[in-house]
Amino acid sequence: MGATASGRTHDMKALRHSHLMTRLPRQVRVWGDRGYTGIGKVYPEWETSVPAKRPKKGELSDEQRELNRLISKVRITAENTISRVKKFRACREFFRNKPSKHGVIWGCVAGLVNLRWRARQPTVL
Repeated sequence: MGATASGRTHDMKALRHSHLMTRLPRQVRVWGDRGYTGIGKVYPEWETSVPAKRPKKGELSDEQRELNRLISKVRITAENTISRVKKFRACREFFRNKPSKHGVIWGCVAGLVNLRWRARQPTVL
């Protein structure tokens, strides 16, 4: 998890400042939403998947639409997890504690979300 950024910070700008990509292994595929358009040009050594944008006054081809659907099917797991994290007030409202504890709180919330997810997984006998 990277450092937090204000809500008005663009996704690509936050990614560049976090240096998160340099900490990822090269064989990891990076999936992003349309906020990460151009990530493949900024980080060409990683394999990236970002949905195609509709051109101005144009339409996406059938292949582009199908690719966007496939990317969405993969990303929905991450989006649902982010939604679960945001249910905790400490992660969606103004943080009133010490700034140095912000990352710790996020880590605790992520741990609780993971614990709840594991508890709901079917047990394999």
